[in-house]
Amino acid sequence: MLMQAQQAPREPAPARSRPGSIVRRLVVFALGLAVPILIFGGVVLWQFAGAARARLEGEALGRARMEAAAVDREIANLVATLESLSLANALQRGDVTAFREQVQELSRRSGLPATLRDPDGRRLIDLGAEPMPERLDAADEAALAGRPSVSGVVDGRFRVTVPVQRRGGDAVLYLLSFSLPTSRIRDVLAAGGVP
Repeated sequence: MLMQAQQAPREPAPARSRPGSIVRRLVVFALGLAVPILIFGGVVLWQFAGAARARLEGEALGRARMEAAAVDREIANLVATLESLSLANALQRGDVTAFREQVQELSRRSGLPATLRDPDGRRLIDLGAEPMPERLDAADEAALAGRPSVSGVVDGRFRVTVPVQRRGGDAVLYLLSFSLPTSRIRDVLAAGGVP
């Protein structure tokens, strides 16, 4: 019996692996790889979106500046035309009848109705389809102060007005205006490649 007691030592049983432990380790490993990649991708996309937004804002600002410059040029051309017309000899000597012929020809060629009013707002010449009211507004007040002015839009039209003063004088004799439809500005923008 003694022999039996001295039996050879038993070999330890092999360690049992827990079910799913390898799967769990692989999942943790995969997440360890994927999470930094996803975070990096998110940061790159965020920066790309910011750069695209900045580019679009820059393009929109540039386009708005081009549109504003085109409108400013059109209004400056109309002011220059009116200021040249205000120097007409007939108007300078107060001959409204003779001046009417000149302004009618210009209105016919330009397609813009012209209006001549006295400083109180009474119409002396009104070539528009719809007569202007005989009252002064804020734009007229600026013209009476000796500066060209542009009115706000009323009934789909706006008005460019210049003061008519005697050569070398300061007193405003008349207010000379073109009445423009807002479609004229749309046409100016479209001619410049702006839809």
